[in-house]
Amino acid sequence: PRSGDHYRLASELGLPPWRVQKAQKQSRRWSRDTVATAIRLVAALNADVKGAAANPDYALEDTVRRVAQLAAGGGRN
Repeated sequence: PRSGDHYRLASELGLPPWRVQKAQKQSRRWSRDTVATAIRLVAALNADVKGAAANPDYALEDTVRRVAQLAAGGGRN
């Protein structure tokens, strides 16, 4: 959840409360669609670095750039 008691969530997840609170704040910048896009990009990168791409180094750089652009755009639709 993007909101809620971070102490309760931390207890349920077995994480420190500060880490849950930080993740909650960061998640507010991303929409579901933007997260889905980022996951698709990283999944394609996984195949690329395992041999699907002619240049895996470029594939990595391009994916990092594209995910960074998603984040810079606020990640919200």
